[in-house]
Amino acid sequence: MEQPAPQHEPKLTFEQAVAQLRETVQTLEEGNIPLADATRLLANGVRLAQTCNELLTQAELQVSEIQRNFAPPPNAPPEPDYPRGASR
Repeated sequence: MEQPAPQHEPKLTFEQAVAQLRETVQTLEEGNIPLADATRLLANGVRLAQTCNELLTQAELQVSEIQRNFAPPPNAPPEPDYPRGASR
């Protein structure tokens, strides 16, 4: 039996994926939908959760890269602590 071709969904931002996931969860929690629709929504919700996880992982990697690029060299003296409100 031949598998259907995967549908290409447009790229979602993290915020869009979270919003859609919240809407899906709310609909499922209300429970006023046929079983077939609930199953379809559940599958879509899992995909949305995976998308959110992937986007968070990408953001964590970007933050780590930024931190590595701007970290002081290992043997650099620590920067002095300035009191709050003091000029540098």
